[in-house]
Amino acid sequence: MASVQRVADRAIELFDAHVRQPSDGADDAVREAFRTLTPQVTRLVALHFQRTLVNRALARLEDNEEFEALAQALAAVESAELEVKWK
Repeated sequence: MASVQRVADRAIELFDAHVRQPSDGADDAVREAFRTLTPQVTRLVALHFQRTLVNRALARLEDNEEFEALAQALAAVESAELEVKWK
């Protein structure tokens, strides 16, 4: 939980420094940037989590010589597609 909060806080700091402050109070520009960037940042974090999860799981399977499970896990990951939509 704490690491997720740190990532979110850092994302807010980056948005503030690079989008909100340079816009000089242009609410429409900030709103549009937030609407555009939020799904992309969410997707980036989700993909990083997915890759980390898969790599750690595969490492465990490989260490235990569970080659069939390893092959099935790889096939599932290769066929999966992550989609993030902001509504």
